[in-house]
Amino acid sequence: SPEWRFIPESEKEELGLNFDDDGEFWMSFKDFAQHFDRVEICNLNPDSLDPEECPEGCTKKWEMSVFEGEWVRGVTAGGCRNYLESFWRNPQYTITLRDVDEGDDENKCTIIVALMQKNRRSQRHQGLECLTIGFAVYRLPDYGHVPKPLDVNFFKYNASIGRSQAFINLREVSQYRLELAMRHGGAYDGGGPGGYVGGPQSPPTEQSCLEQLLCALCAPICKEIGVDLQQVTQQQGEQVHLTQPQPQELKGQGFSKDVCRSMIAMLDKDGSGGLGFEEFKALWIDLRNWRAVFRLYDTEGRGAIPAHHLRDALHSAGYTVNAHILNVLAH
Repeated sequence: SPEWRFIPESEKEELGLNFDDDGEFWMSFKDFAQHFDRVEICNLNPDSLDPEECPEGCTKKWEMSVFEGEWVRGVTAGGCRNYLESFWRNPQYTITLRDVDEGDDENKCTIIVALMQKNRRSQRHQGLECLTIGFAVYRLPDYGHVPKPLDVNFFKYNASIGRSQAFINLREVSQYRLELAMRHGGAYDGGGPGGYVGGPQSPPTEQSCLEQLLCALCAPICKEIGVDLQQVTQQQGEQVHLTQPQPQELKGQGFSKDVCRSMIAMLDKDGSGGLGFEEFKALWIDLRNWRAVFRLYDTEGRGAIPAHHLRDALHSAGYTVNAHILNVLAH
């Protein structure tokens, strides 16, 4: 605007005025009143206000937690509560409320929950609008005795105690003053820590393991990972002949060298660069169990586990992973 030329430089400096392309702009009050009818003043977080502006004697302070995740189609995108069978697959986060509101006779805390989808607006040029989002809040009175993540049965028999007003295609939905009864317990983020938490159930006997180990299906694996079949049989004090593969074997091209190296690295506890008998036996037991899990969840019979069964398959194999790890595996 040419009127800026009549503003002294000192005033421009005091206003912090510049004409950079930084998203900040100036307009006349007349134009503002003509084109806008509402103003929202936002803070970056609950504590961003100047402490000196707080009333005298104010001791209240907000605690803020931020959880980042994503929805992956078929894995952790479970839809709203109307889709009960898949709703439990949504990312889950747990918070623990400890400080009761001052003067609250019902032993309750006040919280604000907000759900935001980031970077979606930048994809509008690709024809992608905001997703329809929403959230629900559930009480966990007995935190130590519920599955993590909460499974479909939990949501069948437990109603939410708070939720967003609607599932809607906005960048952010929030709910203020969700007053929840205080509880104590641990914090749980999206499915628990990643890692191995269980072992194979009902492992085969050593004899049956040997029979499997020395069958024709196993011979190529032994060759790749450096297991001496003769040494193994002598160690067991018996001579076992190679037999035909067991029926109903999974069809495939066998293990690649890279996969074999990975298996060695996983079980080579003594750092020898190869697998001894006990190490190889442990590997073979794992392979048998993983194969059984694979067959169980290859529901379409096409030699692959559908993405929506990935978490169940991992859990059956003795692994618990959080939502982030699950999404990485799905990708």
